[in-house]
Amino acid sequence: MERMLEESPEQFIDESVGNCKAVIAYEEDVGKVVRFAWVPAPAQPYFRAIAEWVKQPDSGYTSARTYYFMTEDGYLASISQVRLDAHERNDRTGTK
Repeated sequence: MERMLEESPEQFIDESVGNCKAVIAYEEDVGKVVRFAWVPAPAQPYFRAIAEWVKQPDSGYTSARTYYFMTEDGYLASISQVRLDAHERNDRTGTK
């Protein structure tokens, strides 16, 4: 997390997240997610930026699976696993 906070959210996405084969992102705003998962306040802008970025058509990611969690008080939250399309992965890595 220390490395994450040394860069802007956009830099972190470009340098660390952009080439991942899969990304897990909260569908709800991370401010709501903290009810069931610990996310330190300084990291929350990064989680928001990643969640928004993977939704963009030019990110190259598509939804693979959604996981739902319910808290004891009935709050429902979901996490999406998104995968980098094979074609997009090949373009980024230069492999086939």
